[in-house]
Amino acid sequence: HPCASPSPLRDSMPPFFDHRYPVVEDLREAARRRIPGFVFDFLDGGCNDDVNKCIWSQLAWAPETDVRAILRDYSSYFIGANLADPLTEGLLALERNWRGALATNDGVEETLARFQSMERAATPAQLRNWRFQQLLYRL
Repeated sequence: HPCASPSPLRDSMPPFFDHRYPVVEDLREAARRRIPGFVFDFLDGGCNDDVNKCIWSQLAWAPETDVRAILRDYSSYFIGANLADPLTEGLLALERNWRGALATNDGVEETLARFQSMERAATPAQLRNWRFQQLLYRL
């Protein structure tokens, strides 16, 4: 299994990190083999850093800003007001999925259910929105 390969990055992970999760280099190689080159280049170029760039830019401007408020603004502006609250909570849930052992992290299934619900509630335009698609891809 590619996620079990030796990796200096994996060896330096914090103790709470479940080593059965793939590290970026594992995912990158798997993606390179499985998707068309132009799609890989687009994703590998950092297009999914969009949310993080918004968070860090806002915190650089106003460090006291609550991250949840930033995520809500991002969700409302880029995806739609109808999904702003559930998407904000979904983004935070995605981050919590990295905590603890994968086998015992009940949050992973809850996060999946949360995003499936948002997908059912999304408009056709939202379903075509590349930012929304990327979040679904993270699951």
